[in-house]
Amino acid sequence: MNVKQKEIVSLDNSFCIKNNNFIAFITKKNKNKSSDIILKETLMFKGFNFDNIASCNQIHSNRVQFIEKSGVYQETDGLICSLNSKLILLIQTADCIPIFIIDEINKLIGLVHSGWKGTRDSIVQSALSIFFNKGSKKENIKIYLGPSIKKCCYEINEDVSKYFNDKYLISKEQTLYLSLIDRIKDDILIEGIKSKNIFDSQICTMENQEYYSYRRNDNGRIYSVMGYK
Repeated sequence: MNVKQKEIVSLDNSFCIKNNNFIAFITKKNKNKSSDIILKETLMFKGFNFDNIASCNQIHSNRVQFIEKSGVYQETDGLICSLNSKLILLIQTADCIPIFIIDEINKLIGLVHSGWKGTRDSIVQSALSIFFNKGSKKENIKIYLGPSIKKCCYEINEDVSKYFNDKYLISKEQTLYLSLIDRIKDDILIEGIKSKNIFDSQICTMENQEYYSYRRNDNGRIYSVMGYK
């Protein structure tokens, strides 16, 4: 079995991790395969156990949990675990931001789903607080912001814009657009993470047809996956 590059985006190089026991990837849109099939084929090809997946029933909150076993976690939008747990974290997006967090020194990984509500309520700071409470140092934390709808395409109304500083709002031809990425980056920087440790895919899911987009009425989801065996 061979997993084609057009089916996933591997993040190994972004995190500068050369270890066959580590996996981090994002599924792409494929008219011939569902994200579920791509996920299973990728894990099998890499030699990972599908039974070790931990996912969450996302509710657009700022709730993040530290976990120690596989399964589906209710009413949460982020999961954090120890590398030693051998878990594979998974979240789903289709315009919202998938946030990958890793501290290889302290052996912690996290995956966060950040929509506008989670971003408004600083979910990335909720995740980072768990890393710090578990002993992580800010200089050892690396963060990757995956494909999501960007300020070029994220049109909003006053019901959303009222929650965000003008710094993150763009007005074009009497239409408002929101930059969730810029708000998230500021939340990360406030926590003391250096900008050199923040990686941005710079891919807009609305513009790029290789990814699912809720705003484009796609019937599918992007899977973001990270784990260790």
